[in-house]
Parts: sequence; structure tokens; C-alpha cells
Amino acid sequence: MEDAYIFCLTMFTILSSLVITIALLALRKALVDLRRDGTGEKEAYLATLSFTLAELAELAFPEVGVLDELMCTICLDDIAPEQPARKLSCGHAFHANCISSWWRCSLQINRDKVSCPSCRRDLEVCSSPGLKQQQPQLQLATVY
Repeated sequence: MEDAYIFCLTMFTILSSLVITIALLALRKALVDLRRDGTGEKEAYLATLSFTLAELAELAFPEVGVLDELMCTICLDDIAPEQPARKLSCGHAFHANCISSWWRCSLQINRDKVSCPSCRRDLEVCSSPGLKQQQPQLQLATVY
């Protein structure tokens, strides 16, 4: 009877080790595939993260009007007083659509920050964690 018990325990240990080894090999293969695959879940997650940062940047620098005609250095057209614009904390102003497009494109390359297209200054767009219900405390500027 004792021999049967030892045999069963040994078989259980061997089979458990085999199952764990197979599971770890499958996990390793999945991680290697994810690292090699440029269009995998990692890229989809980073694209979502980039879009979120672009939206945060839009919230940080809301659309405002301008009193004087300024030139948008992205499209090189004048920003008329009736057109929505965004003025960044560095002082540069752009058409609202132009700067939004700029941020979305630049975040595809540089995923962790947004910058001014004129002076390349990094812009702070993250709110403090304690201010979830309030408007984020960001570097805002007005054109008026």
C-alpha cells in the first residue's frame, strides 16, 4: 500500500511539473510574439495611451479667441479672431485643429509628452491625482 502511495505522489509531482513547464513555455512564446509583433496588443495599448495624452493636451489648452490676427506656424495661415485657437503656456498660438493634429502625430513618435511645434518646449498636461472632480491644474494661457 505504501508503494502505491509513493508511486501516485511521484506521478503527481512529475505531471504537475510538466503542466507548469508547458504553461511557462506558452507564456514565454506569447511574450516573445508580442515583442516581435509591431501591430500587437502592445502597439494598440500605446496608441490608446497616445490618444489619451492628446486629449489631455486639448483639455490643458482650451480653445480661445484671438484679438489680433496671428499666424499659425503649423498651417502658415492667419488665425482670424472668429476662429478657435489654442495658446500654449510658452506663448505660441495655433489653430485649435492644427495643434490637435500636431499632438496626435507627434505622440505617435514620442509617446510620453506633447510639445510646442514652434519652440519644442515640453508642455505639462498631467493633473495632480487629488483633483479628480475639479478642472486639472495645468499651465493654461489665454490669448485675450
